[in-house]
Amino acid sequence: GNIGGNGSAEEGQLDALTIAAALLAETKNIHFIAAVLPGFIHPATLAKIGSTIDVISNGRFHINLVSGWFKKEQETFGIEWINHEDRYRRSTEYLEVLKGLWSQDSFSYEGDFYTIKNATLTPKPIQKPYPPIYQGGNSEDAQVMAGAHSDVYFMNGAPIVELQKQIENVTEIAKRKGRTIK
Repeated sequence: GNIGGNGSAEEGQLDALTIAAALLAETKNIHFIAAVLPGFIHPATLAKIGSTIDVISNGRFHINLVSGWFKKEQETFGIEWINHEDRYRRSTEYLEVLKGLWSQDSFSYEGDFYTIKNATLTPKPIQKPYPPIYQGGNSEDAQVMAGAHSDVYFMNGAPIVELQKQIENVTEIAKRKGRTIK
């Protein structure tokens, strides 16, 4: 979520991960989805935080990966603004690192944005193979990433014909990858 202090509509919003951890520790049945921006937190750090929250909540933690759309928010905090296509490439790598750390005993990764060398993460999340990953976005890049990597695809409001096309596209991408998506 938004860190605040940049004049955006979300200014003053509390951190999603911290709130999710606090509320999950105090509840027994509700599941929480925390929005995360890849530029603000390294995927290995989120893997540890997410695993910890999933363990303390007995498997009720979910992630919404937000590739980023608000340039001022990122520039205000010294995060390099990258073009649309690269934001989705970075987000794809982010998900590959998260999934690898959450599901493998030893994990290495060499990408354009992230490098991981023989990393281990314990404890692993309660949810197997990992906490559910949500993602939105209407662009072709967003749909490709959702079909290939996400578990749940959020869609913005649009005419029903456009939504049907998005659903068909994301479903077909997932099918080609041997996956299903909600």
